[in-house]
Amino acid sequence: MRKQCNIVILCGANPCKGPGIMALNIFEEFSKDGHIVKIISNQHFESTIKEIISIGKIEKFFIRFKPSLVFNKLMKMIYHRRKHSKYSMFSLDFQKKNLYANYILRNIHEPPDVFILVFSHFFVSVSDLKKIYNKTKAPILFWLADSAAFTGGCHFTWDCKGYMN
Repeated sequence: MRKQCNIVILCGANPCKGPGIMALNIFEEFSKDGHIVKIISNQHFESTIKEIISIGKIEKFFIRFKPSLVFNKLMKMIYHRRKHSKYSMFSLDFQKKNLYANYILRNIHEPPDVFILVFSHFFVSVSDLKKIYNKTKAPILFWLADSAAFTGGCHFTWDCKGYMN
């Protein structure tokens, strides 16, 4: 008999529509195999499935509104040292911040066996992932849906030059 795993899917897209449906498909397949699965998303949406957790609009505002972030944005506007965050896996504003780690950790009741990260853009930062790993010691797998992680943000390689910025 196979071991039942506790899996948490972190999704930066709405798992009920668009590209986020891939997270829902992963959820359904692992659930069918008898695993305990939960999706946590930073997108606001309504779901009747209790294992799919959405950050509410008000809570999202308070998670993202931090005086240091406001200061950093003002400094970037003044000095024009902004990179093209459109072409980075983790946007410039999120590279060094723990924004969502505490919210994610509050919404898991026991450390999972594994985290699966789908569509990380504007959700978890490297700093968030480090904090989550240090607290849970659970491996974090990146489920790469397209070429964005390798091209610097372009979904398909074709004539993409995003990685050059």
